[in-house]
Formats: sequence, C-alpha cells, structure tokens
Amino acid sequence: MEDSTSVRYYSRFITDGLAKSLLDDISERTGKPKTAILEELGMSKGTPYKRLGEDSKEKILRKALSTLDPVEVLEEVANDLLALHSRLILEVALDLLLMGKERGKEALEEILNLEDYEEMLNRVRAQLEDVLSAQTKLMKQSAHA
Repeated sequence: MEDSTSVRYYSRFITDGLAKSLLDDISERTGKPKTAILEELGMSKGTPYKRLGEDSKEKILRKALSTLDPVEVLEEVANDLLALHSRLILEVALDLLLMGKERGKEALEEILNLEDYEEMLNRVRAQLEDVLSAQTKLMKQSAHA
C-alpha cells in the first residue's frame, strides 16, 4: 500500500494536523524522537512547526502506513477528509446565509439535501461491494491455479 499512487493522492488532501498527528504516533510506536524520524525521512527538524507541503505529507503518510496499522491510518485519513469536506460545506453554507438573498437560501437548501448524500454513500457502498467481490473472485481463482 505504501508504494501505491493512492498515497500521493491522499497526501494532497489531508490536513497538516493529521500529518503531524501521524508523526507523533510514529514517534510513540517506534520510541524514536520526532527529530530522528524527520531525519530518516530527509526532512528538517522544523517541519512540524510550519505549514506542510504535499511532499512532506506524502513522506509522513508513507512512513505511517509502513510503521502503524495501515487500516487505522486509512481510517484516520477518511475521517480527516470527511471533516474537511464538512467544514467546506459549512463555510459555503454560511456565505450563502450571509448573502441573505432568496437564491442563496434556495442554494443552501439544495446543498444541505440529505437525500443527495445518501445517494452518494449508496453509490460508494455499491462500488466497494463490486471491488470486494472482484477481489474475492481473483483470490479464489489464484488459489485454484
């Protein structure tokens, strides 16, 4: 997993807070100080104290996936992305409310339509089921080969 292009993609969207939290978790798990981990990753000691770029986030995420439980790391990534998405929707909703215009109120109602989110989640669930089904078939085929 840590060699996949997915990691590069995830690192574009995760927050600095999650990357820094993962760095703390890696330090705790390995018993190494953060400075030693940063050095291993080819990063400066001041990295945790500044805004992180995609490259820094990617290095930290790759290290987290290889050091920590990858399932837990990816759960944290998903939760971070959901929280970011929620914050963005809230910001847009507040801007629409502040406009106070009828079109803004209508747009807000459309954005906050829970049925759309339910449909989206159902599509995601269906896609996951398809992927899991295909993986299961491949595993059975390779076991019989």
